[in-house]
Parts: sequence; structure tokens; C-alpha cells
Amino acid sequence: MATSKLKNAFVRSCLARPWTPEYFMKSNFRFLLTVFTFALSLLLAPAVRAQGTAFTYQGWLMSDTSPANGSYDLTFALFDSPSGGAQEGNTLTNTAIGVSNGLFTVTLDFGSQFPRAAPRSPR
Repeated sequence: MATSKLKNAFVRSCLARPWTPEYFMKSNFRFLLTVFTFALSLLLAPAVRAQGTAFTYQGWLMSDTSPANGSYDLTFALFDSPSGGAQEGNTLTNTAIGVSNGLFTVTLDFGSQFPRAAPRSPR
């Protein structure tokens, strides 16, 4: 008797659904849209990369008492102290850097010479 009640409930639930081609097309469309969205998110996800040692430096350059304009050769170096310290690594030279109203932007990469790029033993 219990199986007949379950069977009747299943039949009623099946009959209550609209078993039409449109119903199947909508459910298939939703499924395909979900799969497509998931696949697209995997393809467009940016690759995970470690941060490199290069960084962007923006500066202000004066020529006498006014902001500089034109092309300049700039040199950059790292020191282990704000004043009177020893130089860390090599000097970088960037040639023909455009300066406009005193402002310039360069990308610097000291590599492993940068004091915090590689683990160091405590002093």
C-alpha cells in the first residue's frame, strides 16, 4: 500500500511539470550557460605569478630654480643608509628619460641587489 502511495505521488509530480520541448530547451540553456560561464571564468582568470623585483619610480627634477623639461640621462643607486652609507649593488642608468614640468617616471629593477628581494641573515 505504501508503494502505491509513493507511485501515485511520483506520477502526480511528473504530470504537474510541463513536459514540453520549451521546458527542456530552457533547462538545457540554463545548464549550458552555467557550464560556459564556468569555463570562461577559468580561461580568463589571470595567471598567478610571483611579484618580480622591478618597480616604478616617479620623481621630480628641477633645472636651476624651475621644473625641468626635455630628455635626461638619469642614474639610480641603492644605499644601506640615508646618508653616508655603502652602495648596494650596481648603479642603474636610464637614458633619454622624458621629463615634463619636472615630472618623470622610470621602471627600475635592481634584481637581487635590492636589499629586501632575497632573505638576508640578521646583522
